[in-house]
Amino acid sequence: MNAPSSWKLVVSPRSSPNWYYVPPEGFIKLNFDGASKGNPGEVGFGGLFRDSQHRIKIIYETDCGYASNNEAEFTTLL
Repeated sequence: MNAPSSWKLVVSPRSSPNWYYVPPEGFIKLNFDGASKGNPGEVGFGGLFRDSQHRIKIIYETDCGYASNNEAEFTTLL
């Protein structure tokens, strides 16, 4: 994983895997994922926004019908 040099690495038992890069002060980081059960298949996606203090600001998730795994990944980012 490559992160900007201004981001610091944090080891945390709350995240999986047990580390992630924290954005600099004033920035928000988005972690997201989409998946399909089969390809194509039933699709779901979700993500969360965290601030530089390791606080979760927004969480989103939903099922979105029937699509490919690539469509699920792209849809979650949108």
